[in-house]
Amino acid sequence: MVELMRQRRAVGADRWFVQHTYAHEDAKRLAERLAELFGTEPEFVSEVGPVVATHVGPGTLLVGGLPGAALR
Repeated sequence: MVELMRQRRAVGADRWFVQHTYAHEDAKRLAERLAELFGTEPEFVSEVGPVVATHVGPGTLLVGGLPGAALR
């Protein structure tokens, strides 16, 4: 996941997030590593809702990154 986000950063992603299903500590550790990579804090770290969690199961980690201009 770190390598994926390294690639996203290389193509212009400067905003990023981490989501999880019942994996608070893993999400926290991943966010700490990505904060070092990006030099910024995440837009958010959150637990996914029950609909997504039902499909992916407990312990899932999700990441995403995109250019800040895409948020305007």
